[in-house]
Amino acid sequence: PISRRLHNSPRALLLFATACNHIIELLAPWLILFPVRFFQIMFGTLHIIFQLTLIASGNLSFLNWLTIVPGLWCFDDAALLGFLPEGLAQSLASAVANASTPSRSMNSQLCVARVFGTMRDIFAVPLIIWLSIPVYTNLLGPRGGARQRMNAAFSRKLLVPNWALGLIRKFCR
Repeated sequence: PISRRLHNSPRALLLFATACNHIIELLAPWLILFPVRFFQIMFGTLHIIFQLTLIASGNLSFLNWLTIVPGLWCFDDAALLGFLPEGLAQSLASAVANASTPSRSMNSQLCVARVFGTMRDIFAVPLIIWLSIPVYTNLLGPRGGARQRMNAAFSRKLLVPNWALGLIRKFCR
C-alpha cells in the first residue's frame, strides 16, 4: 500500500482527491439509473477505478475488492468483449451472432422487463432522495457542517445491516 505517501501528499492534491471522492460517491451513482449504455459504462469505469485507488491506498482492501463486483455489472457483453484478446473476442461475437433469433414471446418478455426496469428506476430516485435528506442535513447542517456528527442523522431502523443482524440473532437462538 502507498498509504503513507498518499497521506503526506501536498494539500492541493489532497483537496483534489477529496473533491473526486465526493463526486464519485455522491454524483456518479446516479449515472446507473439512466437507461443509457454510455452512462452505465461510465459509472462502472469510475467505480472500479475508485475502488482500485482505495485498494492501492490500503484502505479497507477486502471490502473494496468485493465492492468492485457491482461495478462489473454495469458492463454489457459488447463492452466486456473489448477487454478480451482479439481472436477470442471475434469467436465469441460470431457465436452470439449465430445464436437463434429471439421468438415473439421472448421479445414481449424483454419489453415487459424494460418497462418494469424503468418503473423501478423511476420509483428508486424519489426513495433515494427521501432517504438521503437526513444525510445531507447532517453533512450541510449549521455553518456548513461544522457541527457534523458521524452517523447521528440515521435512524437505527433504516440501517439494514443492524436490523438484519438482529433478525438473524433472533431466529438463530
